[in-house]
Amino acid sequence: MNKELNPAFRLLLHRYTEYLQASGYTEVTCRSYLVDVKPFLRYLEEGGITDIAAVELADIQGYYGSLSEHTYRGRLIRQETKANLMQRVRALFRYLHKSGKIASDPMANMAMPKRRKNLPRNIPEISELPALMEQPDMESPIGMRDRAIMEILYSTGLRNAELRSLECVDADLDARVLNVRGKGGRYDQVPFGREAANALHNYLHFGRDRLMSGYKVKRSSISTKRLKEERGHEFRGGHGMTSQDLHWLVKRYSEKAGKRINPHTLRHACATHLLRRGADIRHIQKLLRHANLNTTQIYTHVAIEDLKEAQRRFHPRETEPET
Repeated sequence: MNKELNPAFRLLLHRYTEYLQASGYTEVTCRSYLVDVKPFLRYLEEGGITDIAAVELADIQGYYGSLSEHTYRGRLIRQETKANLMQRVRALFRYLHKSGKIASDPMANMAMPKRRKNLPRNIPEISELPALMEQPDMESPIGMRDRAIMEILYSTGLRNAELRSLECVDADLDARVLNVRGKGGRYDQVPFGREAANALHNYLHFGRDRLMSGYKVKRSSISTKRLKEERGHEFRGGHGMTSQDLHWLVKRYSEKAGKRINPHTLRHACATHLLRRGADIRHIQKLLRHANLNTTQIYTHVAIEDLKEAQRRFHPRETEPET
């Protein structure tokens, strides 16, 4: 499965990477696109097809059918994963057609598998958030930074990669606005709240210089290796905070607060709590920068589930003892 692709397909991926980069996609996103289309290209090779222009709709449908037999860590891949893989194949053919490398797009009229809309899980209650935010040690620059990170994630609903790409110049503390590089390389202005502004102010004015210049910490609180990794500018370490670093950071503090969550859970919490407090769904769509309102609608389903639970627990006809 790890066998190298033939020269024609390797050149195709090289050109596709250049196209994605020119379109403003981040390095992480480009790598994700390539990883997801390689299984399709290997499937074509196994079927004796080495010219992408020779691919027909039947070949693509055959690949989709083969995904039902694919496994990851011993389990069959989920429907959502299949849908994501097919969307990446569709994006590849759109590029090929747009760039004139194929005369027609074989997937133009293909019915695409639908992603199953899974409700966000393990979203903390509003009352649970203060305990999480109070976990970082505000006497240390790393604690100041980590508090700012979590406050920003919860206040704005930023994605993992968006948070990690922030620079100091992207934050306007007076206007409480971030200049965020989102999907496709475009920049959006994203507002943040009072608590996030206070945490960011504390970090930038009292923690960042110490974090950059180095400082002494108790060896029990953070390892030398971790300290070296976490020194740096803005929210990034000396070599850049990775997605796993940010995931580990939120997980560590949330477990101390009695709740195991990740950075994306805070994005869900931001949207869900706004909706519960009466925010308009279109304002939430704008904040999360969803291109389609249907993507944001999933949070209305969460609200409906909350309503069902409240009805079950408190409605007189539900709580009366059975006779």
